[in-house]
Amino acid sequence: MKSGRASQLSGGWKPFYQAVAVGLALFAIWSAGPGIPEENFHLGTFTLVMWVLSFLVFPGRKGTPWRAPGMADWGLAALLVAFLAFAVYRAEGVSEAGAGAADWAAWIGSLALGVALIRRPGAVNLTLMGLTCLCLGYFVQNYLELQDRTGAWNQTDFWMAAIAIALAIEAARRGLGLWIPAITVFALLFAHFGPYFPGQLSHRGSTIHQIVNYTFYSQEGIFGVMTSVMATYVLIFIYLGAFMNTSGMGQFFIDMPMALAGRTVGGPAKVAVIASAIFGSISGSSIANIVSTGTFTIPLMKKVGFRPHVAGAVENSASLGGQLLPPVMGSGAFVMAEITGVPYVKIMAIAAVPAFLYLLSIGIIVHMEAKKHGIQGMSEDELTRPRDVFAAGWFHLLPLFILLAFLIAGFSPDWCAAMAILSILLINWITSV
Repeated sequence: MKSGRASQLSGGWKPFYQAVAVGLALFAIWSAGPGIPEENFHLGTFTLVMWVLSFLVFPGRKGTPWRAPGMADWGLAALLVAFLAFAVYRAEGVSEAGAGAADWAAWIGSLALGVALIRRPGAVNLTLMGLTCLCLGYFVQNYLELQDRTGAWNQTDFWMAAIAIALAIEAARRGLGLWIPAITVFALLFAHFGPYFPGQLSHRGSTIHQIVNYTFYSQEGIFGVMTSVMATYVLIFIYLGAFMNTSGMGQFFIDMPMALAGRTVGGPAKVAVIASAIFGSISGSSIANIVSTGTFTIPLMKKVGFRPHVAGAVENSASLGGQLLPPVMGSGAFVMAEITGVPYVKIMAIAAVPAFLYLLSIGIIVHMEAKKHGIQGMSEDELTRPRDVFAAGWFHLLPLFILLAFLIAGFSPDWCAAMAILSILLINWITSV
């Protein structure tokens, strides 16, 4: 099965999705700012929300239209989750004293309901969301106890972890397609069947219990570096980029390069490079960069004479370079800081020169392309003087300076992002009065 695009929710599900998303944003800002949540609560909450929203908006099959679950879907899903929860919580007792009639009823009921739900996408989605709450709620609630018995996890722990791994693979399949889940499954199989691999690929292997428990309960599996970086750093900087764009800062970073470089040879393409560099340096996302600046710069490049594929290539390349430019870079920079222990501000300083050279090279290529095809800049009546643009929006630079100041002062990146968001709110409140 292939993953599909996000569904268009309807009815009460759309405000539910929005409420959960807003709640996650507030939780991320609180965690980065005044709050200091325990790691299990922080990572568990982030993962729970991400999986629930994934099962809600991404269909199980590509092209499957979204339909609001009916009462029958709710009833079947609730019953299946209840049966599975009972079976899992009874797993340790069954391993010690054997299965009773209630255990057999839960197993058979789970199997029968699972078969009945195959053709009911709404019930399947509700079941997956319910199991997500079950497994991650168990992880958050029992984290300290689970750490105390590391290496001696019981059968209930094992089945909770097994369900969580299956949910992680399914969430990845829906959102990313088959390749990432396939690599994950291969890695799990490799960990178990190591003795059967040839040559230096061979190893002694691990038991299924060891693999499953380690994947869910250690800090090297589901809750490893990538999840930690996403929950701690990347998410808050995504919100920072959204706040900056909504506040008008994104438009200012388009208008200023337009005023500065719009008149030169191939001006709109140079504007695309400069604007993408500036906006990418605060969003940390090449995709967000393309969406924000590309919708404006690509039509302008085509208007003055750049071929469509050249205009698209310039915007894409410049947006990628913006992701490499400090102060806010892509998630790879945060992962690097987390793994190596090198302060983020040092990685930021080291990355500045290569990123600048990359963007400078694109600017030179754009200039040569414009010269080759005789492409001129924009006319004076289409442009605004730089000093007028600066006078109208100079205050949009303050959050960027605040972000840089806190980073240089040695504060954690997530705290710096929270302070920059606070400054945006204060500045917009002051300017709107």
